[in-house]
Amino acid sequence: MNGEKKKPKIIKILIPIIIIAVIVALVYFIILKPMELAKLPQAELTSIERTDLDNSVTFSGVVESNVFEQVNAQESGRILTVNVSEGDTVHKGDVLATLDKRDIENQILTQQAKIASSDKNSEYSISDAEKKYYDTLREVNDGTYSEIRNAKINLDKAQTTLDKAEKKYDNETAKQGSDKDTSLSTAKQTVTKAEQAVQSAKRSLDSAELTLESSKTVLTSSKESLQKSKRELEYCEQDLEKAKRERDEENYSSLRSYKNKVDDAKKAFDERYSDEKKDVVDDARNKYEEILEKYSYFEVYYHSRSGITVLPDADFWKDYGITGVTEKDLKKMEQVVADAKKKVKSSVKNYDENGEKAARDYEDAVVAYADAKANLDIKHTDQIETAERALERAQSAYETAKLSYENTKISYEKDKNSLKRAQDDYDSALVALDYAKQGIDSVYDANEEKEEELSVSIEDAREALRQAQEAYDIAQKNAETTLANLKAAADKQRVLSGNDPDLIQLRILEERLDNCVVVAPCDGTVTKVNATVGSTPSGVLFIIEDTDNLMMVATVTEYSAAEIASGLEADISIPSINKDYKGHISKVSPTGVKGADGRTDGQANFRINADIDTNDDKAVLIGMTAKAEVTVGSSGEVLAVSYDCVATDENGSHICVAEAIDPAKKPYQYKVKFIPVTQGFESNTMVEITGDGISEGMEILSNAGDFTDGETVLIMPDMPAMPNM
Repeated sequence: MNGEKKKPKIIKILIPIIIIAVIVALVYFIILKPMELAKLPQAELTSIERTDLDNSVTFSGVVESNVFEQVNAQESGRILTVNVSEGDTVHKGDVLATLDKRDIENQILTQQAKIASSDKNSEYSISDAEKKYYDTLREVNDGTYSEIRNAKINLDKAQTTLDKAEKKYDNETAKQGSDKDTSLSTAKQTVTKAEQAVQSAKRSLDSAELTLESSKTVLTSSKESLQKSKRELEYCEQDLEKAKRERDEENYSSLRSYKNKVDDAKKAFDERYSDEKKDVVDDARNKYEEILEKYSYFEVYYHSRSGITVLPDADFWKDYGITGVTEKDLKKMEQVVADAKKKVKSSVKNYDENGEKAARDYEDAVVAYADAKANLDIKHTDQIETAERALERAQSAYETAKLSYENTKISYEKDKNSLKRAQDDYDSALVALDYAKQGIDSVYDANEEKEEELSVSIEDAREALRQAQEAYDIAQKNAETTLANLKAAADKQRVLSGNDPDLIQLRILEERLDNCVVVAPCDGTVTKVNATVGSTPSGVLFIIEDTDNLMMVATVTEYSAAEIASGLEADISIPSINKDYKGHISKVSPTGVKGADGRTDGQANFRINADIDTNDDKAVLIGMTAKAEVTVGSSGEVLAVSYDCVATDENGSHICVAEAIDPAKKPYQYKVKFIPVTQGFESNTMVEITGDGISEGMEILSNAGDFTDGETVLIMPDMPAMPNM
């Protein structure tokens, strides 16, 4: 009893201490702790993978044919017939077009008459040197000699380019004044808009910081509520266990006096009978005690509960025809008790008329004991049921607090991401403002730069025209030299052979007659027709290509060209028909792409040919856009990470791992540790690493270059998945 009187005083002392401790904890976890953690750099984890690495080069181009033949007319007569159209399939020797040959036929007749009148041998065969000379002379005269023709085309292009450059210079100079004012006004407006964007981004950043601080506070509060609910749940579980333990371990010390009276009365009662007469009395008495105990419990339980639905000891009462829980059933139970009591009295009276007082004493003691025991049992039952209800409420509160905490964590992570986005937007806005301010300065220099640029273009065009004119003059001189050499060779052969010039001229006319029929030089498909009936042939009349022998032609940078080699397999896709084909690199140009002047274009680009191995479905058409991927290297089954997971300094390459500091006192805080590695094979996105202490699945930090060895970082756990609504 003395211990119980001291408890209120102890509680009065402890309550203020607990309140102060709670306030200190709240201040630390709500204000100081978030501020401390916010200063730590955050890190993210990734894993080392064991994988196959492939290094590939991709490029785009167009589909062309491996067979490309341009058909020109050898004569200049008017076109009489055109026998093919674009898309027609032709074979070598098929007639494509015919030219007007009447003029040549007339010349042949005249030449034949001349030879006949002089009685010369008409079986003369022209020599190779003479044929070559007359063919070249004809090409020079009709303008189809390739060197002069190409030089003339380049000369005309250079003149056109110069004319355009001079015209553009005049136009740009004329509008330069007005453009300066317009550009300056536009630049100032851009600065104004950029300043407004910076202000808006700063407001969003400030708002995001406040929101995150609020989220931290709510998260801390939610976590404390969860911990409090968990403690309350544990207390309720302890209370229930205590109530059950008290019920199971109760020694019923308060019933001892009642039990002693029963034992004393029973002893006095027993002494009244001889052993051979006690059996009937004992049976009646034991049955009475059993019935009375069960009835006493039921009566107390019935009156302390409203709407009782379960009958205690239903199997026992079934023997007496009692199955319900009504007032009527209670009366029946009272009658069963009375009958049992009467049977005890009857058995006592039959054996000892003077034993009635002992029997009454015994009966009174049994009744008192049964009532006391029933009241104590009901008390324990009430305590257990109260503890169970409290436990159920605590369990529900804990689950609610747990769900609230998880949702609060999700909101906190979202707010953290929003803050990062707001910071990025603010930084981008500052950069945009800086560029906008630079734009104002650049406007003042733009006119001078533009004029200088146009002047340089004119000078370049003039230089190109000069070079083209020089090339054209050289081509004409080369043609004259070639003709002189060919004529000397022809004259020499004619002198040596003794052949007559009239016969030679006849053969030349006969060959020209044959050239009036234009034939296909190869098998293939006609992909271009420039010839029209009635026109005079000029340049390329037909283009013949093989649509079954296709290749992809592309231009790649010098870095890609250095990795690609002939013979490598290529995966070629045609986006327009959504199909993929196998192919191989057939040619890598040994020189960069050249301009019209025959020099490289200054871009360090190289031409690549990739043959398409099969086109059985005829789906690929010449001119379609194509994409190709060529694997230039691979390495199988290696440990690899993304490039940002490896950092390099004066000590070599390393990765970063995170070591927990104190999970209990400093959750989410880790120390950065450098692990040296050696970099190996590289793919487009990953790099092979080797070194002591690394293994597949090992967790390391992303962005290794952002951290120093021994630095403290913050690693937040992954957010749980959102519950299904």
